[in-house]
Amino acid sequence: MRRTWRWSCSGLLLASSVQLAPGPAGVVIERAKESRPATSPLEQLELATWNIWGLPDELTGRGPERYAEIAAAIERSGCDVIGLQEVWTDEARAAVLGLDGWHRASEELDLAWLSQCGLVTLSRWPVRRAFVRRFEVCASYDALVSKGALFTAIEVLSLGELHVWNVHLQSGTGGDIEAARARQLEQLARWVRETSSPRIPCVVLGDFNCVAGAEPRRAQKLLGCDLELRQGTPRPTWDPSSNCWAREEQPMAIDRILLNESFVARWEFGTALAFAEAGPDGTPLSDHYGLRARLFLPSRAPHSSAFALLAKFTAAWKMPPWGTRTLAAR
Repeated sequence: MRRTWRWSCSGLLLASSVQLAPGPAGVVIERAKESRPATSPLEQLELATWNIWGLPDELTGRGPERYAEIAAAIERSGCDVIGLQEVWTDEARAAVLGLDGWHRASEELDLAWLSQCGLVTLSRWPVRRAFVRRFEVCASYDALVSKGALFTAIEVLSLGELHVWNVHLQSGTGGDIEAARARQLEQLARWVRETSSPRIPCVVLGDFNCVAGAEPRRAQKLLGCDLELRQGTPRPTWDPSSNCWAREEQPMAIDRILLNESFVARWEFGTALAFAEAGPDGTPLSDHYGLRARLFLPSRAPHSSAFALLAKFTAAWKMPPWGTRTLAAR
């Protein structure tokens, strides 16, 4: 959510831009009681990102019953790893962290939801370690919350470690706001470099809030290959033309999935919108659609006939066609 959030909080912020002094952030890793990966690691990995709009009902104008539907949509997704943003309220956290079939990493619960980063990473594979980093600078209304990034190192059988950065960047447009987002991207790039290894695949996913123009390509230059950009025109995940909760702005592809270049050169992949189904009231579950990526590992990379079969599956799911990229034989 963008405009509604700003209007609702307008009386709470006196300055248009502030410098934050982030406090320490602990992380809780919860093990799944029983977990079975959605896909075989010898064939493919399914990753997704989704901003679930987990703000107080007074700000969203919606009731807490949708969180049960969000949890059900996550269970149906068939994904192996999902990065969630805006998991701020008690109801949102309870629904997401109550998914027993997933290993879960989240920030330790504080007294005030505004002091949380609102990030949760779910994995069908065990989480070895995790930590949170908070951005030093936020502008305008984002200064009321503690945005940042949640890192998880995930143990994937036959692949070894998979590094996942789940991020939520500065929202909005304008000089000071875009400057703050640029500084956040630079800070995020430093964090990624500090944990990176050419032998370990690293995925950066989340709500980047980067609007059209140079911003998405700058993020790609700093962080790795944007899978949507590599395939062509990114699909809008913020889309007022089809989502009644995404108000008053143009369609924008602000949720992204990036992969370090050394693995883009060796893997094949496809992307699609995710979590676009309607809830019981006939409207989308969040003001954002999600984005998912299917990574085909080298030993089992599909041929064109498999891509045709994949297109039939996505049509059955009532999802937009997967973008695909086929590599020449090496």
